Amino acid sequence: MKISVYCGANVGNNENFALSANKLGKLIAKTGNILVYGAGKIGLMGLLAEAALSLDCEVIGVMPEFLTHGERVHNGLSKLTIVETMAERKKILFESDMYIALPGGVGTLEEISEAYSGVRLGLSNSRCVLLNIDGYYNEFIAYLDRMVENGFLSQKDRDILEVYNSVEQLGENL
Repeated sequence: MKISVYCGANVGNNENFALSANKLGKLIAKTGNILVYGAGKIGLMGLLAEAALSLDCEVIGVMPEFLTHGERVHNGLSKLTIVETMAERKKILFESDMYIALPGGVGTLEEISEAYSGVRLGLSNSRCVLLNIDGYYNEFIAYLDRMVENGFLSQKDRDILEVYNSVEQLGENL
């Protein structure tokens, strides 16, 4: 199974974010899955990839050409695909069987939201998962619940987005 993971190009200021990226990379590897991600070697992205690669996991990175300058690209991946645009990157990541968001910035939020929306619209039947490490996504989850309360999102569609508070909890449901 291909699992796309969206996460920060920074590590954040909570050590549990980094620990969770490491655990998730190892979980994907140990369960015989393929990691697909943004091809970065820095931040949570880099930690995730290194953990998966350390257990001989197939790791596919997808990065737009304009981000390849400097030291951002992980050169030890099983496969690296360079694309022209962010839209092309997201399209390739969307071809996975599961989407997982670790903590990250607005790019991470955009990516998991677009994947979630695609599943809601019937463009994919893949699973969508938020890893809500130390409550990182609490406000986003509350916002989705408010959409349900106000009639902008059905409960059925709200339930498409699975929420787990730890990698271990996700592992029990993988």
